[in-house]
Amino acid sequence: MEAKRITIIGAGTMGRGIAQLLAQFDVTVHIIEQNISVLSAAKEKIQEQFAVYKEFHFITEFEGNQALGRITVSDWLNITVLQNDSTIKPLLNRDF
Repeated sequence: MEAKRITIIGAGTMGRGIAQLLAQFDVTVHIIEQNISVLSAAKEKIQEQFAVYKEFHFITEFEGNQALGRITVSDWLNITVLQNDSTIKPLLNRDF
C-alpha cells in the first residue's frame, strides 16, 4: 500500500524537511508540534525553502504552491491524524 497521508510529530529541522519532501511527491502531510513558536515558523520555513528551489529552477512556483498546500500543521493530535496511513517521529541521537 502506498502511503498518501502521513503525520509527522515534530516541526524541527528534520520534521520540516521530511514534510517538504513528502509533499513534493504528492503526499498529504500533517505536522504536529507542541512548541507553538516552532510550529508557527514551520510552514514559513518550508515556503522559504520552496522559494530557493524555485530560484534555482528545481521546481516551478506552481509545484511549490501545490506541495505547500498539501502540508497542514497543528499543536494537537486529532482524529484526522489517526486516520492517516503512517506516522513519522524524527529522532535525534540524544533520543537513544
